Amino acid sequence: MARHVIIVGAAKSGTSTLFQYLGTHKRVNTSAGKEPHYFCDGFYEDHQKEGTDYEDLWTSSRGDICLEATTGYTKYPVITGAPENMVEYGLSPKIIYVAREPISRLKSHIKYMVWRDRSIGADKLRKISVASSMYYSQINRFVDAFGAGAVKLVLLDDLASNPDSCVREIFEFIGIDPVSVEESRKENETRAVTNLELILRDSPLWSLKSLLSDGVKSKLRHLCTLFSESPEAEIIGRIGEERLRTMCEDALRLETLFDVDLMPWRRSIGRSPLLAEIESLDA
Repeated sequence: MARHVIIVGAAKSGTSTLFQYLGTHKRVNTSAGKEPHYFCDGFYEDHQKEGTDYEDLWTSSRGDICLEATTGYTKYPVITGAPENMVEYGLSPKIIYVAREPISRLKSHIKYMVWRDRSIGADKLRKISVASSMYYSQINRFVDAFGAGAVKLVLLDDLASNPDSCVREIFEFIGIDPVSVEESRKENETRAVTNLELILRDSPLWSLKSLLSDGVKSKLRHLCTLFSESPEAEIIGRIGEERLRTMCEDALRLETLFDVDLMPWRRSIGRSPLLAEIESLDA
């Protein structure tokens, strides 16, 4: 039985919802916060200097299975070191990787980061978003480190359509008695943001939003969409078809690594206006 279970990604694929679901089990002790990044290069070295143990992430003694989730562990090569640092630390965790159709995930990731962190440069945002959708390259690093039997792939489609069955399978993978979970609200949903809204954030008018009701704010956001584009459109448009094709081809290699049927992904990718030709992605 594994003492440590880590949800390593992918970002914007339902990791927050899964973290919440798994935490309902009485034997699962969730870390004090999601995304601790403990084993990412930079963080890991700082923790070693400070003498901060990985176990310090858990402040409760609720259960014997320690669960954490950090999507930064699968953003290589922008963020490095995760599996290597886990091995150096002496950890032998069970790894859970949630994946979503790669182009949809990339769009959601960019939209979220534009809304969350305006300081991130467009080039870095494109790089980290593309890397995060290269699922085979990301998860294969953990397979090499811990073995295929220590890694479980979860498809967002399955988690969304039948969360109870999906989570029960994960409990069995962890090695604890499966229990049913009640479907709850989605965590960490990303709403649309426009360039006009981003401009308003930098003006004195933005401070007045606290005086408005949620209904009024929603109507104002809708008006913004009528007069302004979403900022992620230009960022995505500059990625380039060849780079997107390489990304999708890498993601679809999960079919051979985990023996899963990704035909729904292929269909979705084939309908994407970002890819003019998809012969190389045909089954």
